[in-house]
Amino acid sequence: MNLCVTYDDIEQKCTHIIRGKEHADNAKRQEMIFRALNVPVPHTYFMGRYKFTDLEISKTKITERIKKGEFNGWDDIRLPLARNFKRRGYQPEAFAKMVERRGLSEVDKVISQKDFFQVLNDFNREIIKPLAKHIEYSFKKSKELNKEYSLLMDDAKERKVYTKEKLEDEKIYFLKDIGFARLNETVLWFAHD
Repeated sequence: MNLCVTYDDIEQKCTHIIRGKEHADNAKRQEMIFRALNVPVPHTYFMGRYKFTDLEISKTKITERIKKGEFNGWDDIRLPLARNFKRRGYQPEAFAKMVERRGLSEVDKVISQKDFFQVLNDFNREIIKPLAKHIEYSFKKSKELNKEYSLLMDDAKERKVYTKEKLEDEKIYFLKDIGFARLNETVLWFAHD
């Protein structure tokens, strides 16, 4: 593993590396490989993890919960996975702002799910609010509101939503009294209010 990681760092011309603090010993081995290959050693920094008091992020445990039927599969928007955050409209910049403002250190940070999402949603809202298009919608089809989409909320239940205009894929929309959602083909993935 250390040889592969070092090779990747050389190929990508890394000058600075951020790794989890649990890789401090590996970084020493990688430094020896850099020196043996006569390649400049990148600056390496270590950081602690976010530990959640009530949010399960273990792949093994999530797999078990999917098998038990607690989730509808890996696409269930309630799962805290990068691909689901992306589908829902969370922007990479929101995570970067959170890390920047909360700071990086080797000390693990303990946070509840509620606090994590409150902070993340605040940063994400700053980014998507000027990008989001306000749309008129209804849960009932009418003569004017006849373009049909599925809306997936936090409870992962699908609701039919009707709009006046055809929505564009990958765009973020604001639905009054609901919040922000990102369109993926015909599904509006709820992000937050």
